[in-house]
Amino acid sequence: MAVHSFTVRVSAKADIGNLRQDLLKEVQTVTADRKILTDMVDSAMTDPSSEHKVKGEAFKDALIMLHQYLTNLDLIKNELAETEVVIGRNQSEFAKKVKELQDNCRNERVIAANVVFGCCVVTLVEYPGFLAAGNKSLGLIFYNGHYMCFREADAAERFAQHPEKYMTDLLTITRKRSVLEKLLGLVVTETAEDNIEHLKRRIPYCEDSKKGAVKIDVAIQPELHPVASHWDSNYEWNVDQEVQTNKESGTAAVKPLQYLAGLRGGPEAFNKIRFKQIGLSSDQLEELAELSAAPSI
Repeated sequence: MAVHSFTVRVSAKADIGNLRQDLLKEVQTVTADRKILTDMVDSAMTDPSSEHKVKGEAFKDALIMLHQYLTNLDLIKNELAETEVVIGRNQSEFAKKVKELQDNCRNERVIAANVVFGCCVVTLVEYPGFLAAGNKSLGLIFYNGHYMCFREADAAERFAQHPEKYMTDLLTITRKRSVLEKLLGLVVTETAEDNIEHLKRRIPYCEDSKKGAVKIDVAIQPELHPVASHWDSNYEWNVDQEVQTNKESGTAAVKPLQYLAGLRGGPEAFNKIRFKQIGLSSDQLEELAELSAAPSI
């Protein structure tokens, strides 16, 4: 059985909680080893036939090992007592600091800049995307429910002259750079309903924006369906009758034609030709063609 020692020195940077746990584990280990050695010595002294029989130098070595373990156990107990003292002292100092902080908070109101995590708003606007830490010793400006910090006094003066301009430019820059929107926690997204409500508030004659949109005179709007729909299942559309021009109506102009009588005869009939000029309409010309085409009886 190997003999080992355990020595601890408590320092200011040591983790007191972990140190206490290690000491307690070592105490349990040393106590178990001590019990084993004690049983071996008692068995050797009382029962000579025991399997733990110890004689001569072996018995002396067992006593030396037991003495060393007992010494280490005493050292560990002393170190454990010292750690308890350190823990108690640290707890008292911590309680004292907490009490001092509580007293300071009662006498002084601590206000933190809650816009862009304490960065200078003017610098972020004038140098788009550049985050510069504000100097809280210059004071904070309260505007529109928020506390803002600035890098220098001139920046605070410029913001005080045109606060609305800087806040609008800040939201514009944040819209263009989506990374800043997530990093700074600014909400610049406006819904269509928000824009409509904003426009309603700007209309002077819209007293109550909750009533809805402004009504328009219906007289200037055309009626959607002025004639009632009527479906006639028996209606037919005759293309030939309705689309084409009626030939019997007499609306077409009369086209003058010349007819030479006697041309159907032989050579003898040519000398007997008598010319007569008549005006025939297209219908009369068709009737004449039908008569001439009819077989003779």
